[in-house]
Amino acid sequence: MQILQVDLDNVKSYTSASIPFTPGINAICGENGAGKSTLLEAIGFALFGHAPFMPQSQIVREGEKTATITVH
Repeated sequence: MQILQVDLDNVKSYTSASIPFTPGINAICGENGAGKSTLLEAIGFALFGHAPFMPQSQIVREGEKTATITVH
């Protein structure tokens, strides 16, 4: 399986984001609190139906009712 892009809407710190991936190995870099772990947890949740380090109720951005994670 190759992940080409991840789209996040109302997921924790992300209001709306599309993160593209390139073929091969990709590095996820950023400052503390930038959302690196959230991105990995969202991919795990979308592919496997659970996020081991985050209860499902905490995936939705504070103040929102729903969240969407799309893995291409």
